[in-house]
Amino acid sequence: MVGDYYNEKDFVDENRTNGETKAVYWHNKKLHKLCACCGTSRAVAVVAIECGGTSCEQAEWEDRTCSTSSETNDNKAFTKQLGSSGEDVAIGVAVDSSGNSYVTGYTDGGLDGNSSSGKQDFFLIKYNSSGTKEWTKQEGSSGDDYAYGVAVDSSDNIYVTGYTDKKLHGNNNSGRFDMFLVKYNSSGARQWTKQLGTSNNEYASAIATDSSDNIYVTGMTWGGLDGSTKPSYCMGSGTVRAFKECTDIFLVKYNSSGTKQWVKQLEGSSKSFDNAQGLAVDSSDNIYVAGFTNGGLDGNTSSGKHDILLVKYNPKWVKTVA
Repeated sequence: MVGDYYNEKDFVDENRTNGETKAVYWHNKKLHKLCACCGTSRAVAVVAIECGGTSCEQAEWEDRTCSTSSETNDNKAFTKQLGSSGEDVAIGVAVDSSGNSYVTGYTDGGLDGNSSSGKQDFFLIKYNSSGTKEWTKQEGSSGDDYAYGVAVDSSDNIYVTGYTDKKLHGNNNSGRFDMFLVKYNSSGARQWTKQLGTSNNEYASAIATDSSDNIYVTGMTWGGLDGSTKPSYCMGSGTVRAFKECTDIFLVKYNSSGTKQWVKQLEGSSKSFDNAQGLAVDSSDNIYVAGFTNGGLDGNTSSGKHDILLVKYNPKWVKTVA
């Protein structure tokens, strides 16, 4: 298990087969998401934000990308720390069939001798199973580019998703922030980039691949993607609505060539803030989207402030659970 405890501590918790639990804690002044994944060798890769100095309470706070691998015998294999003179935030991690780990996030500096393309750039770093850094990619538009998710397919191609407010890799910007999807091969060569949006904002936050190497991206939108209905409370040309009162969850499918297959937009109740944060695909290619809402989604009743949500789509792309 990996996550954060409000704004006080980030933590990783490994449950052993004998029922014992071992937890490792990081103090974190800022609220940043931790992400972990498990490779075929059962090695665990973790990304986090780490503070500088000898005491988190006394030291200046620094943002650095951090990759940690733990072996099956609970002995830590390696810890890697990498940063620029600016702010470097690692958010997503994935492991391929050979135990290589890929870390993604964003930076406003220059990582490993790279130059900044604009304000915030996204990055992708590859480490081998021993923790040796293989390469660092830093890319972006003239504006802000944030990467939030990374996934690997059966051929060890790497996919990075996030959002940008400008034209990324020659694509058109639809208005404000658009979601993007970038494919790299295992050598780090970029294969293609897709950008999708409306005249409003689209934030991509999670990504997964299926057994046929199709790619799924989820997040939230303030608009109507690909002809979908715009969130109802955002309709009209009057006063701009509150930030948290008119968003829908979206799910987009691309094939391995980058051709968009379909877009699903799940409309919430009036004035609801619906946000997808997690995405997974099972062995039967069912798709699961997790997040939160402050409304009543699909006829469910809201319990109060923000509720947990889980949506399941079957391989025929029909929603089966919400």
